[in-house]
Formats: sequence, C-alpha cells, structure tokens
Amino acid sequence: PARAAAPGLADAAEEGGRESSPPPYSRWMMWTWGVEDQWRRFFANPELELNSAKPLLRGAAFVVQKELECFFVEARSDDGAASFFNHPWPDHCSNVLPLPFELRRLGSRQIVSDIKDGEIILGGARKMEAAMSGLAAEPGSTELAVFLTSCPAIVIGDDNAAVIERFRRRSGIPTLSPDRDADQHTDLLGELFALAGRTPRPPRVPGRRVNLVGFPRDRALGELSSLLDELGITVNSVVLPEFDRESIARYPDADLQVVTPHRAYEGLHAAIMGKLDVPSLTLEAPYGMEGARRWLGEIARFFDRRSRFEEVWGARWEAARPGWETLRRRAGEHALGFVCDAQRLALLRDGRWSAGIPLPPVIREMGFGLHWLLWCGCGGANAHPLPDDSKERETIRRFHSPAELAALLRERPADAVYSDIFFDARLSRAGKSQFSLPFFEPGIEGAARTLERLLGACRIPLYKDYARYLSGKATYG
Repeated sequence: PARAAAPGLADAAEEGGRESSPPPYSRWMMWTWGVEDQWRRFFANPELELNSAKPLLRGAAFVVQKELECFFVEARSDDGAASFFNHPWPDHCSNVLPLPFELRRLGSRQIVSDIKDGEIILGGARKMEAAMSGLAAEPGSTELAVFLTSCPAIVIGDDNAAVIERFRRRSGIPTLSPDRDADQHTDLLGELFALAGRTPRPPRVPGRRVNLVGFPRDRALGELSSLLDELGITVNSVVLPEFDRESIARYPDADLQVVTPHRAYEGLHAAIMGKLDVPSLTLEAPYGMEGARRWLGEIARFFDRRSRFEEVWGARWEAARPGWETLRRRAGEHALGFVCDAQRLALLRDGRWSAGIPLPPVIREMGFGLHWLLWCGCGGANAHPLPDDSKERETIRRFHSPAELAALLRERPADAVYSDIFFDARLSRAGKSQFSLPFFEPGIEGAARTLERLLGACRIPLYKDYARYLSGKATYG
C-alpha cells in the first residue's frame, strides 16, 4: 500500500539504470576538490565504507609511519566527538586506531614514526628502522607487531618491506603489514585470518554454533545472542565492525556463519570467510520487527529449530506488540524524507549500500510517511506533473537546482530528512531535523529503540522554531 501511494517511484528508479548494474559511487564527497554536484549529495558511501572496521588486538604494538597531519585527515567517530559523517556504528569503527584508554585496556600500544619535511625529501625508512629497533630491544608483552603506513611513505617510495623483515628476524615477533588494497584495517583482518590458519586445530565437533559477521558489540548484539540462545543456538564468534585474534581463532569452530550484506565486507567474505569449511548464509539484517522475525527464522530453519522458533518468537512478539503498536500510531503522525537521484533510489532497494540496513522497508513498517525529493538532470526542460498529494503517505517531487531543492525542503511535510553529513546545514536552514544510519538498531528491542529515536527526531522543535535564524535571512532587533 505504501508503494502504491507514490506511482512515480518505481519509474524514477529505472531512470537511473538497472538494479543489476548499480553505479560504483566511487567518488569521495568530502575528499575531492570541486565536486560539482556536492550540493545535492546526502549519501557518503565511500567515506563510510572506508572506516568500517576496528582492530581490538591484545598485546599488539601498532607501529605507524605517518606525518602527524595524517591523524587529522578525518574527525574520529568513536570517542563521542563531532565527526564529518554519521557512521553506521559510531562507537565501533575508526579511521585510525582504538583510543589510548582502549589500547591500555588491551595491553597494546602505538609507536609513531613522525614523518616530517626532511623525511619527505630524504626518505623515512631510517626513522622507521629506529622505531622498530626500539621495539625489538624492549618488546615487553608484545605478542604481535602491526605496521601501518600512509600516503607519504608510499609516494616517496620508502623501502619499508626490508625494514619490516629485519625487525621480524631480529625480534621473532609475528609482524603484519596490511597493503591498503581496501583500507588497512580490513586488510589487517585478512592477514590475521591467514596467521590463525597456520595454527593446527582439532576437527570440528558438530553442534549449533553460529558466527555473526557485521554486528557491532553492543546491547543489541547481546539481545540477539539471548534470542538465539533461547533457540538452542550459541554465538561462537563475532567479527566486524570490530575484530580480535580470539574471535578469529574460534571462527572455524562454527557450524554456520551468518553474514550481513554490506558492500564494505563483500570482498573480505569472498576472499576469506567464504572459503572456510563453514556453511554460510547471507541474510538481510534483522532491522525492524519483520526483519528480526525473518532473520531468526532462517537461522532456526538451518538448525532444524523451526518449531522452537515459533514458540520463542510468539512469546517475545506478544510481549513487545502493545508498545510497538503504540509507537507505530505515533509514527503515523509524522513523515521522513530522502533526497537522492534515480541511481541512489535504485540502490536503496538493497541494504548492502547502507551498511546492511534496509532503510525504506523498515521506515514503512514503522508507520512513517515517506517523502522523496528526486534530482532530475533535465535542467527544468521537462515539466513534471504535480498531483494533489497532500493526503498521501508517500510522495515524490523532482528538483533541478539548489534553489529548487531548498524550496522543496522547506515546503514538503517531512519532519526529518536523511543525511550522512554529521551536521547538515541544508536541513537546519529548511527547518528540518535529520536522521541517519546510527538511529537504527537490530533485533526486537532495537526496533523499538529505533522507532523512538526517529520519533524524537521528528518531534524536536528546535529546527522548526529557529529555521529563520539558521537561514541567514533573519534580522535581529
């Protein structure tokens, strides 16, 4: 019914190309100068996919060859500070390394070989050699050394491979050097799997153990683990967005691996986890009540626990339904908005382009209206019909210019609009609140918390009441 309210939506998606060959979206929104269409971009896939993993390694020494400026190329996302982007799991991914207190808790450390102007001209290998020689002389409790580099060392052609090999022979410490094919953290995960694979393991004893790929270690994961436990299924290992050596060592012991479809992890799964002797299911992540039911049901079916699933789900749903339906009734008074082009509209059909979160289906299930502002590249040459959609729950309007987009943002009835930008002035100037991927949590309890957050974004009065002061057009006194 919700889709029927917007007859132009399916056609608009087809305008941008067929779903079978989605565009690569490889251009950086913030790291490229002169992106002409940046004014209408509200999604930042490349940036969010790059920072999608966080190493939590015990007894590790991270040896970093960078100039200090490289540490500030993007604001952190895992310490509560303001960021440039709304990362899907802000506490569980990082563009650099874990925070100092986390390193101390893990018994790990970071050693920085600070590249300066002299090293840019003469090479930084000697500085790197000195840093690693100090580590070899006083390894302390170091069980693993991880060498991380940055663009300057690559551009100037430092012979880091020779430095690393000398350190490995001198210290006897296992040493990894991710090669940045994807980003250093997900490359590091591959090297850790290779390292673990060299350790002999006893044959796997059949059971009901499951690995989860793509679930941050937070309360929602605990709730999902508890649900699985009620089905008689044990969570064996969880990798991504965080990962550690212990989880990787246990990974082959599972009887099933359940993978969240997320573009950032597809290469890793194909190259590593998918080649292990562990059956694999790629399931739409358990967002929303219906998504949680399908996800749990598929896992239960694999382990022949379907009847037990019906009992557990029935009891859990009966307990959650009164509160859920109350929240849905409140959501029916509000609408959410998206600004995109036809290509992005097609991609939104597939949660793998939004960190595994199927945004439109979950929003529809929660009872919100949906308003789409769709970019059209005709430059206004074509007239688009403007039906009387004032009573529709889902609508679509097209825009051709920044002024037209700004006007539609002010006029359309959406209370909050999606954006990957941490503080999006385009929305605040229009009197709109914003929502983004961090609003969404999986599982039964997570679905209710998600709905409450979205309602909060819709009901906050700040942007509506003060939009004229944020637009730059208000006069004071």
